[in-house]
Amino acid sequence: MQYLITHLFLILLVCSTVIAEDGRAYSIPLKVLTSITPQPSIKLVWTEDPTAKKYSVFRKDPSEINWFDQTAWGKEIAVLQQNANSYTDNEVEIGKEYEYQIIRTSEYANITTINLGNGNDTITQYLGLGYALAGIDIPAVQYRGKVLIIVDSTIADSLAVEIERLKQDLVKESWNVVITQAPRTPVFNSASIDIVKTIIKVEYEKNPDDLKSILLLGRIAVPYSGDLYPDGHPDHKGAWPADVFYADIDGTWTDDNVNSVTATRKENKNEPNDGKFDQSELMSDIRIALGRVDFYQMNAFPESEIQLLKRYLDKNHRFRSGQTKPKYAAIIDDNFQAYGEGFSGTPYRGFGPLCGPENINGSGDFFTTDTIMFAYGCGAGSYSSCSGIGATADFATKSVNSVFTMLFGSYFGDWDSENNVMRASLASKGSLLTTCWSARPHWFFHPMGLGRTVGDILITAQNNDKQYQSTVFSTKKYKDGVWYIIQPRGTHISLLGDPTLRMTSNEPLLAPDIIQLSESSDNAVTVQWSEGGGKFDGYCVYKSSSIDGPFNQINSTPIKNLTYIDKSAKKGEKAVYQVRTVALRTTASGTYYESSSPVTAQPITVKVNDQAILVHAPQLKAMPQPAISFAQIHISLPTSSFVNLELCSMQGNSIITIQNGSFEAGEHGFVLNLQEAGLSNISSGMYMLRLKTHTSTVSMPFHIVR
Repeated sequence: MQYLITHLFLILLVCSTVIAEDGRAYSIPLKVLTSITPQPSIKLVWTEDPTAKKYSVFRKDPSEINWFDQTAWGKEIAVLQQNANSYTDNEVEIGKEYEYQIIRTSEYANITTINLGNGNDTITQYLGLGYALAGIDIPAVQYRGKVLIIVDSTIADSLAVEIERLKQDLVKESWNVVITQAPRTPVFNSASIDIVKTIIKVEYEKNPDDLKSILLLGRIAVPYSGDLYPDGHPDHKGAWPADVFYADIDGTWTDDNVNSVTATRKENKNEPNDGKFDQSELMSDIRIALGRVDFYQMNAFPESEIQLLKRYLDKNHRFRSGQTKPKYAAIIDDNFQAYGEGFSGTPYRGFGPLCGPENINGSGDFFTTDTIMFAYGCGAGSYSSCSGIGATADFATKSVNSVFTMLFGSYFGDWDSENNVMRASLASKGSLLTTCWSARPHWFFHPMGLGRTVGDILITAQNNDKQYQSTVFSTKKYKDGVWYIIQPRGTHISLLGDPTLRMTSNEPLLAPDIIQLSESSDNAVTVQWSEGGGKFDGYCVYKSSSIDGPFNQINSTPIKNLTYIDKSAKKGEKAVYQVRTVALRTTASGTYYESSSPVTAQPITVKVNDQAILVHAPQLKAMPQPAISFAQIHISLPTSSFVNLELCSMQGNSIITIQNGSFEAGEHGFVLNLQEAGLSNISSGMYMLRLKTHTSTVSMPFHIVR
């Protein structure tokens, strides 16, 4: 018989006096080593554990999902002896992903008792869990989907430059970016919530498979739902913030059942027909990742709300542009080690496949001075503090130098509260870009090791019940196991920060600027392009019969040179070619390719004896950026054309005409003197260069610094 703990805090109080384990006891931090010769293989390694009795190894296709149990894993592929510290899988293919679960069965050295509400029981064994998503030379993701950025209408103008910069950063990472506005909503307002949900539904229905991510920026209406208190405090029982409502396209949400009015914070009170929903648990699976950046009522900071939002967007850009260079390392600051629930299990099992177990510091300081990729902190909490970590006042003055973080403690998981410590961490100086309330339930970060976004990790946390396990033990009464899961699929599970971020977002790749096509008499098409940018390993060439795709890679491996001859072209074939800059990433989970956004040629119909050069569109470049006193502007024209080149505001208003006249096909260069009359008085900021020809208009951001 199995026993399932999903909601009771009482169990923690009873067993904490007899089980003093931090998250390491319930975790196996894994590292992946891959090899191609003499045959492709994936080796999982871990530290030998003296409590182990055996290890069971499971493998599945990551697309195989059953959130509610372990059936997707099937039967174990290996059972290893108690002294094992590795497993090598030789049945793998290059270019294919594999997900692994390793279960360590352990025993306590001394008799350990627990009371599950029906008298004392004896724990006979407990499990340690390890996960990894592994692969060798996984192909690059060509298109990441649509991200919808919903901006508080009162901040849109003040942050127009930063929002446009974020859009350009996302486009470079192969996102389709849609930006819209919603009403600012300082206090709970169900009508505003309906407006936001309608905006999302309209965008979703344009192409249901395309919308992958949503970012709420500013004071967008906060939904509340449920009758829950996952932190275990009865005075906190009721509705919690539930941004997942916006991401749930299929679910049913009601407001006619829950009547819970004992909570101390008025926002948590939930009554029928008050606009707050009944649901404490998700009834449908979530497919869209939604994150929020919201600094309303953060008055412990000396900066204004606009300044804090600007700081966050500046941090985001510094990371995406490669200016922030964190070490692949993790800090765990666990101030709950006396509890038996193993709160810090999430970072131990999650960070291993991302930075390597050897780079996890289990006794670190959340405010480390080193710039690192990951951090976790937990301790007794209030809305504005986490014991052993810090209070909102600390985050207002100190820098947090990690990027992807988690916090856990009482009360502050209810992140919509004034001066909330989780939102304070997001607003801090330094490099922190995402945080979440992790332990009830646990999150599983291992897929980030093969390039998944932090939004993908959020979706797993929201959907998971028992496909991924956290704290499990067996007793004499319950030989089949006690599953210690608090509030799985809870409506409170949220992400603060940008859900599109990846741990390699700080290694940007720049696409080639120009692509040219020429045909030979044997129908072969020669594709030529200019050099890309960033730290890259080569180029991949793609082909489609339509400008709308889908595009298929036609070179088997990345090539170093700037030319590719497509000998598969056929006379009369309609063809569209793309080229992307690619880099091979190596992490503690394996190797995978990432690519730049594409440069695309004009569609052609393959002919014979046609030597004409076809260029995809006019090109526009400017350097240096940012420009101080002058800039070199280069344009490339596919054909002779009349040209109008202007410097404009980000709203598209013309400031000055740089060139206006007829030009031959080819390359042309101009110098823009920012000290001359008409330009000497414009202020620092983001502007736009706009190139108009008789066939098209091309624009690019242009940064001026005074």
